[in-house]
Amino acid sequence: MSNETKEKIRKALLGHFVSKKTKEKIAKKSIFQKRHIPWNKGIPQTEEIKEKIRQTNKRKGIEPKVKFTGFGVNHPRWKGGYSSENNRIRRRIEYRLWREAVFARDNWICQKCNRKGLELHPHHIRNFAEVKELRFAIDNGITLCKKCHMLFYKKYSTKNNNQEQLQKFSKDE
Repeated sequence: MSNETKEKIRKALLGHFVSKKTKEKIAKKSIFQKRHIPWNKGIPQTEEIKEKIRQTNKRKGIEPKVKFTGFGVNHPRWKGGYSSENNRIRRRIEYRLWREAVFARDNWICQKCNRKGLELHPHHIRNFAEVKELRFAIDNGITLCKKCHMLFYKKYSTKNNNQEQLQKFSKDE
């Protein structure tokens, strides 16, 4: 591509006036047209071609992809199962049902700012991690929007939360 054409492309990209004829030339010689077509496009993958690709990749230092061998312990990327107990519980159906029941009871409205249509979070009145017997009790949950939920944790922390803190937080403006 000539320097003159490159200059015209540069000017066109900067928004300078370019004639219709020049635009057509740019479109023909543009660096933004088709990319390089691989040598093996459209050729059936015979064993000979596959071996040629393997050898080329080996020379370039490209490792072959690890084949999928299963789930869990049998998976090549298995790291020993490091999900915490709380994370495993929060993915269970009981937690999802509890969450939906709390939202439905509160009519899908944040109980702090009384707004609807926001990103809602179910908040455990007594801590999820500390009071295991009340994890799925609907009376132990309240609906808060994301903003109010983060404000509550900023003010009272995430540990040792109780009903009094929540009542005090709900009255604050």
